[in-house]
Amino acid sequence: MKMNKLKDLLTTNERIMLGLSVVLIIMTFLPWASVSALFITLNVTGMQLGYGGILTAILGIILCIVIWAAKSHNTRRIAALIGGILGILIHGIFIIAINSLATEYASNGLVSVSPGIGLILTVFVDLGLIIFAIVKDSQVSEPTLPSE
Repeated sequence: MKMNKLKDLLTTNERIMLGLSVVLIIMTFLPWASVSALFITLNVTGMQLGYGGILTAILGIILCIVIWAAKSHNTRRIAALIGGILGILIHGIFIIAINSLATEYASNGLVSVSPGIGLILTVFVDLGLIIFAIVKDSQVSEPTLPSE
């Protein structure tokens, strides 16, 4: 598909939301948690953590499909808004869980647990989806009433 066709099909905000959905899928392969013990550091990706990474990948795939295939601008915006809110919930729960593990293991001083860069960045992607779903796109023409 030529780029000018993509510009005709999707507005600027919708292209950004589509890109953020792809980035959301990529984020599942980045470190979501970092565990350090003595001289060893282990990074765990979203996919290795289980349901959180899988849910994030599924969410990103569904958003890509809906944003690409939906005929209505409102459907695309609502999908991105719901996806961003679901993402904030999923990723917020994981950040809280990892931070609770960090405080639990901090007492012995030998092991430290912290959220990884991939998990933190997914929250920013979620916020981006919400922002671009809410912000009015100048390319979308509002329906006008016929003049009499």
